[in-house]
Amino acid sequence: MKRSKFLLIAVLSASIIFTGCGKKAEEPSSEQGVESSETGDSAVTEVVEELDDLSQQLKPLVDSALQKGIIDQSRYDEFAHYLKRISDIKISKGSSDAVKKELSKIKDELAVLASQVSASNDVIDALVKPAEAIKTNESEQAVQETSAADNSAQVDTKGPATLRERVSKFSSDYISFQNECSRRVDLGEIAQEDYTELLNLGIRLVELKEKTDLGQVNDELENELNSLKESVHSCAVKVKSELADTFE
Repeated sequence: MKRSKFLLIAVLSASIIFTGCGKKAEEPSSEQGVESSETGDSAVTEVVEELDDLSQQLKPLVDSALQKGIIDQSRYDEFAHYLKRISDIKISKGSSDAVKKELSKIKDELAVLASQVSASNDVIDALVKPAEAIKTNESEQAVQETSAADNSAQVDTKGPATLRERVSKFSSDYISFQNECSRRVDLGEIAQEDYTELLNLGIRLVELKEKTDLGQVNDELENELNSLKESVHSCAVKVKSELADTFE
């Protein structure tokens, strides 16, 4: 499987949850700049430490998943590579934008893998949760561009919504529903199987959003959006969510 197939809801969440959060702070003095840099390095180190701990918790589950045929050897090798890179970054204490981008990708990939190997909700939630320390200037700019595009879409109400706009709206609604289910599964109000099914739909939604964000428009993508809406609506009805009507 292509590695891009293993992006998780975290990727989708990052492009939606932080919309409109790109306001710049006041320019710091030189002393403040040094202090901020040191604080940033420390925050990145904490993320690396957490990823190291979470990946070690995943290791026995990944080993077992390989033996049971839940994942293939190539996926297992990817996991081994992530373990090594986390260890390397932990030793080097790197905190450049390149390192942050790599950590962000590793975090996303581990989140998907955690779902595949049926890790605990605590592990999955920790990996899905956005980490401010590894956001880069590049990702912040992307957030601002997304916000501007969304605002433009809201202002222009003359014509029907484009496929990209509809996918973006559906993505936002999906995240709200997924967050609700994340809380309720911890409380025992919904079954783990139903939550896992919703996460798998989220992976399909990430792939769809990637394509529509690139400007792709065709009947296949339209059909996929409709299929996802129907499936998410069925999930919402099944768990008796108040958001069910949103996906009709």
